[in-house]
Amino acid sequence: MQNPIADVLIVGAGPVGLTAAVVLEQLGHEVVIVDRQAEGANTSRAAVVHPHTLEILEPYGVVPALVARGVHTPTFTIRDRDRLLMAVPFSELPTAYPYTLMISQADTEKFLLDRFTALGCARARGRCWAQRCRPRLRTTSPIACSARPCKHMVEVIDR
Repeated sequence: MQNPIADVLIVGAGPVGLTAAVVLEQLGHEVVIVDRQAEGANTSRAAVVHPHTLEILEPYGVVPALVARGVHTPTFTIRDRDRLLMAVPFSELPTAYPYTLMISQADTEKFLLDRFTALGCARARGRCWAQRCRPRLRTTSPIACSARPCKHMVEVIDR
């Protein structure tokens, strides 16, 4: 059975889902993302992007924005109040990013979503939300979100 809406459906619009969507779109696939939370409702759960992750993200056009927004931390420390428990130096790593990048997950998701949108994706509205790249349909198309517990319809809006 062929899906007329997209080649790939990604459930979850966190950093992994958004990164997969950007990668697949750049490889020429039409992508739909569904998430049970409304756009912008995601709360930050992570605060660090590691050097190798930045290297992996380089081909996908999000690293300059991430690096400009985040705080560069060449030594990551773990403390118990004022007492240093452990220091993890990143400054000597053989990489263009010799630091951990302190940036909220919400900001990371925003930059990935901005990149996904810049690749030609449509915006959507509703409790669940979706993105669709390279719209082929000229009309609004409903998509049923099957992510639990949400059973709402998502309206995909072409540009």
